[in-house]
Amino acid sequence: MPFLRKRVLNGNRGFGEDLKELRELRGYTRQTLAKICGIHPAIIQSLEEERLKDFKDPYYAKRHVKLLASALEASEFFLLEKYDRLLKAQGVKEEGSFNLNPCTRKTDFWVTSKILVVALTLAIVGILASYVVWQVKQMTAPPDLALLNPVEGLRVDVAEVQVEGEADVTAKVEVNGRQAVVGDDGVFKMLLDIPEGVSTIKVQAQRRYSPPVVIERHILFTRKEVQATSTEDAEVVTSTESE
Repeated sequence: MPFLRKRVLNGNRGFGEDLKELRELRGYTRQTLAKICGIHPAIIQSLEEERLKDFKDPYYAKRHVKLLASALEASEFFLLEKYDRLLKAQGVKEEGSFNLNPCTRKTDFWVTSKILVVALTLAIVGILASYVVWQVKQMTAPPDLALLNPVEGLRVDVAEVQVEGEADVTAKVEVNGRQAVVGDDGVFKMLLDIPEGVSTIKVQAQRRYSPPVVIERHILFTRKEVQATSTEDAEVVTSTESE
C-alpha cells in the first residue's frame, strides 16, 4: 500500500491519470463510483480523460473533484492542485467562472404551459376589462327618448292632451315632473291637463348614472266657446256692413 500511495501521489503524473488510478486502487468502476458520489459516469470519464471541453464551465467542475476526492478517501488539496494545473495547461481562464448566463437563455425559463397560462390570463383580464368599460358606458350614456305626441305648435280646444313616446325600459321618464310608466316595449302614455293659452310639455328621461335627456313641446289651448263667440261677432259685423 505505501508503494501504491507513493505511485499515485507522484507529482509528475497528470490529474486524469491520478484520478483513474485512485479509482482503480479502490476497486471501483465508474458506475460504482458514480453511485457513491452522485456524479454521472460520463463526467467521471471526462475528468479522467482530461476532456475539459465537455464542461460548460471547467472551474465550476471543481465541485465534482471535491466529491470524488471524498468518495475515494484521497487528499482534496492534492486533487484540486492537480486540477488547477490542468486548467492552466489547457488555457482555461478563470474569468466568468460560475457565470452560467452565457449558457442559459431567457427562453429556457419559459415552457409552453407557462406561456399558455400567461396568455390565457391576459385574455381573461382583457375580456373583463372590456366588459367593465362597456358596462360603465351603458350606465353613463344618455337613454334614447322619442316624443311622438304632441307635435310642436299643436292647437287644441280641450283642457287636456295625450302625451305619447318611447324610451329605454331602464330609464325613468317624467312628464312635467310627473313620473310616467314605461312598458316592456318602451312605450309610455300620459293624459295631461293643461291650462288655457300656451303650455309647455317637458318630457325627461334619465338613467341612474346618466345625464338627462329632455324634449319640449309647446301647444295652444283655446276654448270652443271663445271661437264660437268670435264667429257670431264676425257675422253680426258683416250683416251691419251689408245694410
